Amino acid sequence: YMKPMDFEEFLWAKGIQQTVIDYLKDSYRSLTRISETTHRAMIRYFKEYICVGGMPRVVNVFVTSNDMNAVYDAWVAKGHEPARACVEAKMARENLLVEMSVVAAVK
Repeated sequence: YMKPMDFEEFLWAKGIQQTVIDYLKDSYRSLTRISETTHRAMIRYFKEYICVGGMPRVVNVFVTSNDMNAVYDAWVAKGHEPARACVEAKMARENLLVEMSVVAAVK
């Protein structure tokens, strides 16, 4: 069976050059800053990766369509669609980097 892609494999699927990935790895190892442009791009790609996930078929749908609705349709089995919601919130403090939304329902 196929396993989910990791972030590096997702970058390959997006067509990110190996030289960019090597630059990130070298910067990480040497504890040096990456350029602001690269940082912004990688944050955008990571957010896409978090939303799309790493399943190869779904990643392919995203890479070829750049359409999150198509990703959703590829990910969810027909007739078993959960409720959908988009959430955005201002962080309570600048040092908080994670946003979560929890929805609970009683059947």
